Amino acid sequence: MRLEPAFDLARLQACIHHAYGIRICGLTYIPQGEASFSYVAEAEGGERYILKVLDDSRLGRQAAAQMIHAIPAMVELRATGVLTNLPQPVLTRTRAPLAPCEADQLALSLYVEGRCPTPGLMRRPDVWQAVARSVARLHAAPVTLRASGLEREAYDVPFEAALRDGLVALTRDDASSPGCLALAAMLLPRREALLSLLGRLRVAGDVARELASPLVLCHTDIHEANLLVDGDGDVTILDWVGLKWAPAEHDLFSFTGDEFGTFLAAYLEAGGVRSLHAETFEFYLLRRNLEDLTDYIVRILHEDDEEQAAMDIAAAEEECIAGWPYIEPGVERVREQLRNVLST
Repeated sequence: MRLEPAFDLARLQACIHHAYGIRICGLTYIPQGEASFSYVAEAEGGERYILKVLDDSRLGRQAAAQMIHAIPAMVELRATGVLTNLPQPVLTRTRAPLAPCEADQLALSLYVEGRCPTPGLMRRPDVWQAVARSVARLHAAPVTLRASGLEREAYDVPFEAALRDGLVALTRDDASSPGCLALAAMLLPRREALLSLLGRLRVAGDVARELASPLVLCHTDIHEANLLVDGDGDVTILDWVGLKWAPAEHDLFSFTGDEFGTFLAAYLEAGGVRSLHAETFEFYLLRRNLEDLTDYIVRILHEDDEEQAAMDIAAAEEECIAGWPYIEPGVERVREQLRNVLST
């Protein structure tokens, strides 16, 4: 969770009117997301939108570069009927995917009714199967979408330099803020374990690259916080900033766990990709963990105030470090589940 930034809301409203021709009378902050800051935007006519503000931070710049290609692909997915349970982007008056607002970039989409599913709701068969069918349809998107300019998986570790630089920065005398000191106390005793995981990640990437799995259109960040379920049980998938061409495992790894076999069976029944490898799952499980940890490190070192730093340290511990002992057993469990489901 990210605290609300000190944006000039009148400035955001003026930028929206200039770029989209929409007069916004109210902005309500949504404390979710990592790469952008989100608001419910109320227009004078009563219409509601979701506004994403991509600031000049490291993650904000990365997300803006990705969304330039992701938003046109979303428009094409909806227009062609390949997948319709995703937000409808609103293009600017010049048909651009993003609108500049001084140093920031804005993205606007129509508001979607619904609520994020609780763990109990996610286990409901109709919701589980609806998500599995949506992922299968996405992975079956036609080749013509390749003209969208989306990134293609390279099985690399683009955050490695930032991670290593962060570990070095924590040893310097100027890393003396409460957040940096707490981060150093958490990470430096685990430095060797962290670097060992980084080495495993590079090896797993080499193995996944050699497997040469077919690349399909992947959302890359489907989880409970990026799903909405309405009163009829219909599911909408949110936050398409990471849309790219990648092996199906890039989406499927988010559903691994005790019930992955059930999800996988529903996914395959809906026409999902059958060429799946435990080794590629290992790559994505490791990369997501270390990438998220790197994002927390960079923010705590260079961007957070003390309150946000304390929240990010707790999140890094709970969401990343606490998961390290379970990665290897999780990969073995995926291997067994793949063997059981794919053999039927």
